[in-house]
Parts: sequence; structure tokens; C-alpha cells
Amino acid sequence: MMATYTNENHNNWDEYLQKFALCLRSMVNDTTGVPPALLVLGRNIPLPVDRVLKGDVLECPSEIVKKLINTIPRALLDLLEHVKDRIRRKHQLNKSYFDKNRRDVSFNVGDKVWVRNHQLSNAANQTSRKFFPPYIGPFEILKKTNDTYLLKMKKKFIPKRHVTDLKPYSDPLTDTVDQNVVNDEPTNDISQAGPSLRPRTRINYREKDLRRRN
Repeated sequence: MMATYTNENHNNWDEYLQKFALCLRSMVNDTTGVPPALLVLGRNIPLPVDRVLKGDVLECPSEIVKKLINTIPRALLDLLEHVKDRIRRKHQLNKSYFDKNRRDVSFNVGDKVWVRNHQLSNAANQTSRKFFPPYIGPFEILKKTNDTYLLKMKKKFIPKRHVTDLKPYSDPLTDTVDQNVVNDEPTNDISQAGPSLRPRTRINYREKDLRRRN
């Protein structure tokens, strides 16, 4: 917003601060559903156009103050309850969005894990980030604190990582092999022998087309 009103030299940005502040205080907040000025002052800030349209005030200023004293506290209590309910529901909605793709994973001390690779591109070494492996490791877990883990890593790496940066490691040498998939015994069953090994015949489509014309 401020960049729209600043000049080319960027030396007049402070001339519109009060107008920007009025705009921010009068805008309806997405979470609370009311302008910030209504929560702080108990009323909306009248804009210049509102003052022009309202015209002359016939009531005495003291009468206006008495009405505000009697109505603002009661209205503020109802408003605060409404705002608290909106904030509570907004937090639950944001939490559901945040937890939508979150995996409930937990590791123990001594487990080996893969760690997300945050290595950046380096033009001097002619390396690009998109060609790096997404995970590095495996590394052993030394300590667990809630969702944060201390790993046994080299000095150039950050040893403390959050669970979102970790991935379980499985040793390929200890994994069991499915015996139904791998079978070293030969079989004579045609249905299990796989594709046929009969010689392929080459078709000359040119001669076939000439015969069709004749």
C-alpha cells in the first residue's frame, strides 16, 4: 500500500502514515470479523465522508457522552464474546488445514533416519539445488525432546532437527524378500512363463498395399 503513494526518490513515505493507519484501523479483520478500532474504542472511527453526511449535531455533547457510557460497556461485552468465539473457530479451522498433510510419526533413541536435505545452489561450484538428493543420511538419533531430535551428524550439519524433516530408514539388507515375487526354480507352466519367445515376423506394408490396389 505504501509503495503506491511513494515517489521515485522514496522520501515521502512518512507523509501518508496517518492515512494508512486510519485504513488499517477501519478495515474488518478476517479473524475477529470487526475493525480493530471497534474493539479498542468501542465504536467505529467516523470517516471524513461520514462527517459530511451527518451534518450538524443537534444533541448536546454531554447527552452523547451519557449515551455512550450507558451503551458501550454492555455492547463491548457482547462484542468480546462474539470475537472470542470467532477466534476460537478460526484457530480450529487453521489447525485442520495445518494438520491435513501432517504424519503422526515418532522415533526412538538409536533409530536411524533420513534427514531432509536443505542444501542450496552454489554458482561457484556449479551445483544446483534441484539436482541434490531430497534426503541425506542415514543418521542415528541420540536424544528426543517432544518432536525435536538430536542426531549424530558431522559438524557442517545442524544436528537438531524437527520430526517434519525426518523420514524412517530401512536397511535394504535386512528387509525380507517376498518369495512369491522371486522364484529361482524353472517352471514349465505356460501361464507362468511370461511373454512368448516365438520369432517375430516382419510385415512389409508396402507390398501389402500394392496387392490390395491390384
